[in-house]
Amino acid sequence: MKLRHIFIIAFVSLLAACGEVESNTEECDEVAQQISVVEVDAEENDESKESDESVTWPLYVPSYVINLEIFPDERTVNGVANVSFMNTSNYALDRVFFNLPFNAFAEDFPYTAWLPGFESRIFQHGQNFGHFNVTLATTSLNPAEFDIHGTLLTIHLEEQLPPGVAVEVGLIFDAYIPHISHRTGGNEYAMWFGNFLPTLPVFSSGHWHIYPHHPIGNPIFTTISNFEVNITAPAEYTIVSTGTAIRGEGDIRPTTSIIADHVRDFAFAVLSSSYNSQRILLDAGLEIAVYYHKCCGNEAALNALLSIAIDAFDYFENRVGIYPYQSFNIVETELFIRDSIRYPGIVFVDSRLLHTPAVHDSIVRDIGYQWFYNVVGNNPVTETWLSHGLVAFLQLGFTMDEDEIVAHAQTLHQNLDRALIFMEFPELFRDLGHYTSWMDYRNIQHSRGKLLFYALWQEMGDEAFNLFVRTYYQRYAFGTATTEGLIAIAEEIHEESLTDFFDAWINSPALPPIN
Repeated sequence: MKLRHIFIIAFVSLLAACGEVESNTEECDEVAQQISVVEVDAEENDESKESDESVTWPLYVPSYVINLEIFPDERTVNGVANVSFMNTSNYALDRVFFNLPFNAFAEDFPYTAWLPGFESRIFQHGQNFGHFNVTLATTSLNPAEFDIHGTLLTIHLEEQLPPGVAVEVGLIFDAYIPHISHRTGGNEYAMWFGNFLPTLPVFSSGHWHIYPHHPIGNPIFTTISNFEVNITAPAEYTIVSTGTAIRGEGDIRPTTSIIADHVRDFAFAVLSSSYNSQRILLDAGLEIAVYYHKCCGNEAALNALLSIAIDAFDYFENRVGIYPYQSFNIVETELFIRDSIRYPGIVFVDSRLLHTPAVHDSIVRDIGYQWFYNVVGNNPVTETWLSHGLVAFLQLGFTMDEDEIVAHAQTLHQNLDRALIFMEFPELFRDLGHYTSWMDYRNIQHSRGKLLFYALWQEMGDEAFNLFVRTYYQRYAFGTATTEGLIAIAEEIHEESLTDFFDAWINSPALPPIN
């Protein structure tokens, strides 16, 4: 039975059963609550253990079929989701977990999901909390017990799920989106939804990778999945999203149907008639579009932005490999930072940034993240630098020649070397829970990560380094890269041990020298 047919049956049964962040403000020095990383082991007891032998299951991609009703005037969302999950461990499971990241902005959330001093930026229209309620859960069409603690939804399985077996999980939910400026938020002109939909945490090696909602960085670790999302909204609104969208017919509340295969997350925006768009279709079939508020659009500036985006896609394809999707959307929003936030195939850009020349650097960076964050994934909580550092270094080659890159790295190294004296956790291996300011996070995971890849480029030489980047991309495309895997590929290409090199850059509190 095809998944869409399963979804229809599940839907009826459910109804019947009921950045890179630029931050130089005073808030960067405030202290955030320290929260440790959590990993949940799949093995609950000895009786659940099926085998000590390692089993390799067929390649399996989780799939989501989601129907959403958007009511912009009320700022509410009603949704039904059907999610297919396979147990790829060697142990029977009695629970399935989901991330509910938007619950971090509920009034009863147990801790503050932002740094002290950022509240006025997030609640620019006055403090107004939201919510994400799950009203019903099913497994294999049968009602299931569930509970929600903060941003974690736990589905209790009626029967243990054996290794290699898939289960269909159904969810009915509703949400209220206040006037806030964050990954998910909205104003009187638009609503945008990043890290909004319920998603499965990464499940690998018998572990659920579940983390607190850290106030710095991206605390959501996701895997490659297939999405089929149908969004119904008033006719005067435009839906912009990850994937390929087709707007249905209807004068009052048409439905936009979206297919997004092999992506690491799904984000979308609901834009009123106050928005315009400019777009360009490239010969290779890639469409690049920018959506902006009518009041402030400068046609020449937006055309220049589209031109930069075209050049950036060409640069990264030549440097890394083919971009495997057909669309890329840039959407004007209100964020708590004067920056942009990237998702697969879509970028949310703060209004204060979009209409300035500084947006060019941000868009080039976010296009680079389409290769390293989306196609090649990594754990953004424990190994942030794998994507952030590599993209930051590769981005230099877009606007700089070799001499300029060297000069830039030398200056950055001098400045960072002085800054590390004042940092409690200067090592690269630290997870997000160790950072108490956006500035420290950026200095380590972005800047120190960038210098690591600069030093690796110097160590390997240009030709070998470029081969390393392309090989790394090919090996881990649509998978999850690790520090160990990256080092193994670098040593394979370099044909020498790089153990001491990486140990110094990742683990040493001191900043290693560069050539």
